[in-house]
Amino acid sequence: MVHVGTVSVLIALYAVTLPIQAVQHREPQLNGFAIQITYQSGLSTYFPMSGRELKRDGSFTLPPGGIIKHADKDSEQVSMVRFTASPEGDAWRINVSVVKGEFYDKGGQDVATFLVRENEKVTVTEMGLFGIKPFDVSVVRVIESAASQPSIRNRTESIAVTNVEVTSVPSPYRIFLRNLSSKNVLALELNTYNGEQMLLLKWPQGTWDHPLIEPGGTYEDEMPSKGRGQTTPDGYIPEQSTSIEISTVVFADGTYEGKPHLAAVTKAQMMGIRRQLKRVLPLLQTALVSMDSGAGNVLTELKEAVSLLSEDADPSQLNDLQGQFSTLDDGMRKNLVNFVRAGMHNVKATLLKEIGPFGKADQPTSGSSAREWIVKTHERYERWLSALKGQ
Repeated sequence: MVHVGTVSVLIALYAVTLPIQAVQHREPQLNGFAIQITYQSGLSTYFPMSGRELKRDGSFTLPPGGIIKHADKDSEQVSMVRFTASPEGDAWRINVSVVKGEFYDKGGQDVATFLVRENEKVTVTEMGLFGIKPFDVSVVRVIESAASQPSIRNRTESIAVTNVEVTSVPSPYRIFLRNLSSKNVLALELNTYNGEQMLLLKWPQGTWDHPLIEPGGTYEDEMPSKGRGQTTPDGYIPEQSTSIEISTVVFADGTYEGKPHLAAVTKAQMMGIRRQLKRVLPLLQTALVSMDSGAGNVLTELKEAVSLLSEDADPSQLNDLQGQFSTLDDGMRKNLVNFVRAGMHNVKATLLKEIGPFGKADQPTSGSSAREWIVKTHERYERWLSALKGQ
């Protein structure tokens, strides 16, 4: 997920009044714990844990200014930090690792592991080896409180909120949605707010062959109940987010309701996917012809050809797309190029991953099995491209 700022354009707000009662069937953990990440700026991020008996996983993208030195190669550039925390006696075992690559798919690497007790702070100095500013990690107690029902802002007509379950802060809300339209839903934008301040943006998405919500279907998701909060001598006291917003729905045919940014991002991704699929399909067809002619190393040559595919956006197509969403601010429109590239990268990386098993010793590599794979892959990618027509 890419984290962005609030869209500056105001869209008509469809008010929804919900006769919803708080659901109390899930027992809250009254005194849980949270992993506290503190950056050099002094700002902190908290990752609440459900209980000491559970292992906690978390991740965060780097804050502005968090990179000291960029790596020479994209494959070595840190794009995300991950950690796990698990109880060990009266302390917590914390493991920190990094994810590399612009699109988070160039592999990971362990950074450090250490043992911390409650309120004990450790600086992850090893991040400097990756060109990243060190940050502090600690475990703090969370002072939980009963949650009140958040208000709902719905900027769409076709998505109905049927229920919201709440228990305590910081336990997440569970929101239940229904697609009232006759179209497949491809993506949603869901936000939480404290007053008018956006706290979190979430983009759940389906795929070309598996929509997020079918016509008349339902979808449920978790949204954080916590806001900024504050640290006290007794522990971390999270504020409650005051509202949930259904900001945008994007349908499989490219139309949308609500704010325009996610619609623009989705169109950019689809543009990149279409551009790359039109390059990939001839390569698969060439591989099939070579296979039928008895040429050797067909899959190796296919892999090399796919690896050389460009991930650059077409300038004229990009200009057209930016013109369709002229109401977005300049920063958002300029950033659409990265989503076009992400779509192109998706096709390329997916195919390279699918070719991979044929190079392993324990996988069948006979001509018949390879040919069958090429035929099925070509057919599937043709269906993928066909599904994107009209968007």
